[in-house]
Amino acid sequence: MRAIVKYLAIVAMLFICGEVSAQQMRERGLVRSGNRQFKREQFEKSVDSYQRALQHDSTCFEAKYDLASALYRTERYDKAEKTLLGIVNDTTRTEKERGEVAYNLGNTQFAQQKYKEALSSYRQAMRCNPNDEDAKFNYAFTKRLIQQQEQQHIT
Repeated sequence: MRAIVKYLAIVAMLFICGEVSAQQMRERGLVRSGNRQFKREQFEKSVDSYQRALQHDSTCFEAKYDLASALYRTERYDKAEKTLLGIVNDTTRTEKERGEVAYNLGNTQFAQQKYKEALSSYRQAMRCNPNDEDAKFNYAFTKRLIQQQEQQHIT
């Protein structure tokens, strides 16, 4: 009798683990599908794939990051910004990854003419990755733009 109970417990555990694994497989497959669509510049389709991946695992960093990129490419900057704001301070990610998120966040904010927010995001990107030349360039460019705007308001 104990052997049967033990066997059933093992089967139940395998079934549960299999379900979790299958969900992860669906989510990862959808992210890969979205990545293929993104590379073919089918951005709307990639948005759909990433969103479906997030339905399977709402915590998937890759799906969120890639979704934000696809949203940016479809010029839905406000949604891209919200998505990136949700992951920019994810402490489970490396400094380099957080720097890339902050850089992309800066770009989405810049596209919306939120220059002061973009400046802050580029600064965060440089703190995370001091060797990021693109972040340094965008920071300097944005800072000059803000200064020019302020000078125009004074005169």
